[in-house]
Amino acid sequence: MLSPAEQTRDEGGNTAFYCTVVGNPSPAEEWQFKGTKLLSGAKYLIKEGELIVRNLNYSDAGPYTCAARNILGSSEATGNLTVRGLPVFTKIPPSFATPVQGTTFQVTCKADGYPRPAITWTRVGMPLPAGKTSINQGTLTINNLTPADNSFYVCVATNIMGTRK
Repeated sequence: MLSPAEQTRDEGGNTAFYCTVVGNPSPAEEWQFKGTKLLSGAKYLIKEGELIVRNLNYSDAGPYTCAARNILGSSEATGNLTVRGLPVFTKIPPSFATPVQGTTFQVTCKADGYPRPAITWTRVGMPLPAGKTSINQGTLTINNLTPADNSFYVCVATNIMGTRK
């Protein structure tokens, strides 16, 4: 038996899973994350029946499994960890682009996180070009480019945990 079966924690904190294992002969216990065996160290503290995950970040989210084995068989129980935190960029737009005047320019930015971040775009020092700009699923589109559109554009990912640019 594994507890808790589901938990949500904030980035930077610690969390623990507890596993109750009984059997005769006494079973060996192993902790796994996404199918990979965990070892006690800086990130994980493994004690009998307990796994502590330290300094949580978004990549720590997922299934944690307690596996017990003895000569008579094996058993597993899995719990899931969700980590709340600032958005993490998964597709970063190029820092420099030279589009051609009169064409349509598109640039994409993507971010992941929990809660799922909203993606917006801003223009440094002024609003986005009026009447010819759209943002759809992280993609900024500027139609009919003119020299007046020359500027720095910034991708902004926001969730309840904060904002990243």
